[in-house]
Amino acid sequence: MTSPERLETLKWISGQLHALKSQVIADVQSNRDDASGVPGGGFVAYSLKSTNGEPLRDTTIEALDITLGNIRETSGFMDLSAWCEELEWRVRIDRQFYSDHPSPSSIFRVIVDGWT
Repeated sequence: MTSPERLETLKWISGQLHALKSQVIADVQSNRDDASGVPGGGFVAYSLKSTNGEPLRDTTIEALDITLGNIRETSGFMDLSAWCEELEWRVRIDRQFYSDHPSPSSIFRVIVDGWT
């Protein structure tokens, strides 16, 4: 399916991931070691948003025939991933339980960790 809404949503998600690139360094510096109390410990997490500003739900992307793999193939994720790799950090997208109502759903978070 290559509907305009699907393409627009993937472009929107990719843009969010591109924007994180400039935000991550400041967030790591201000949060480093705070989460775990161990030098080099902790992580930063960002919730992806839907085009309407709500958290990006699995039900939303499934309705548009978008997979987590499609998100990982966006230029935004590839750019963020390559940049984190240069810094020897890890980046991943995780699902997190969101709601049982009106049906079970999850949201997607971008997690960056691995610094020392």
